[in-house]
Amino acid sequence: MLTACLVPGLTGCGRGGGLPTYKTTGSVSFSDGKPLAGGTIVFESVDHPVTARSVIGLDGTFTLSTYDQGDGAVAGKHRVAISPAMNMAVDRDEVRAPRVIHPRYKDIDESGLEFEVKADGPNEFAVQVSPR
Repeated sequence: MLTACLVPGLTGCGRGGGLPTYKTTGSVSFSDGKPLAGGTIVFESVDHPVTARSVIGLDGTFTLSTYDQGDGAVAGKHRVAISPAMNMAVDRDEVRAPRVIHPRYKDIDESGLEFEVKADGPNEFAVQVSPR
C-alpha cells in the first residue's frame, strides 16, 4: 500500500534523517504522448524509509521533493505510485475531465513502476502510464 509522509518529523520525512537528495524531474504521459494532466507522484525508496513526492503539472511534468521544495530524491531504487487529478483539468482554451489511468498505478505494490535515482544524475524520468 502507498506510504507517504503526511506529517513532518516522521522517520524519513524530516531533515532529521539527513540523507543527501539529488534533483529528480520528469513527466508522466500516455503511450500516445499526451500528458497526464495533474495528480501526484510518489517515489518510495527501496533501501531507506524515505519518500519523495510532487504534484504533476497540467503538462505532465513533475519535480520531486523529499525534505525541501524541489530538492529531489535520495539515491537508489524507488517504487513509484501515481494518483491522477480528481478534479477537472483547466488550461487556457478548455476545461476537461482528466484522463483515467489504470487503478494499479495508485498502489505502490501494484504499479510496476520502478526507477533508480543516481548521485551523478541525470535523474529525468519519462513515466508512461496506460489508461483504464
